[in-house]
Amino acid sequence: MKKLHFSLLAILFALFAMVSFTACSSDDEDTPSTEDVQTYIIGMWQPTHVTGYDWDENDKPAKVDQDIDIDDAISFEFKQGGTFNEYIWTGNKWKIECSGEGYTISGNKLTTYEEEDCIKVLDVYTIQSINLTTMVLKYNLDGNASYPSTITFKKIK
Repeated sequence: MKKLHFSLLAILFALFAMVSFTACSSDDEDTPSTEDVQTYIIGMWQPTHVTGYDWDENDKPAKVDQDIDIDDAISFEFKQGGTFNEYIWTGNKWKIECSGEGYTISGNKLTTYEEEDCIKVLDVYTIQSINLTTMVLKYNLDGNASYPSTITFKKIK
């Protein structure tokens, strides 16, 4: 009887261990790989939605959950080699606002810099998701963790 009890206990333990290790996927699988980010980020991205905090008309942080009008959007064109340009919409086309800024990618972190030499940091973003058509970035408004923000972008070229 003891032998049967021990055998059943061993089988139950083995089944429990097997289910524990295979039942759920790892959270790491949701994080885009550096290779995916480096491949997908090349191109021009227009912000379409912001959730969290953004600047209000008085340059104060304000809670938002809204679509971004193209007239208010600053789009980013990421190029191979670690540079990017910022564009504004002029009513009928995109116009370069700033050019020759730098960026680096480390894991799912996108860091933008004021110049190509990558010395002065502009912003640090966490890439929540990215594919051929959509990118979702999370960051802290003005670097302040009290004002988290998530921006959704669509690839426009």
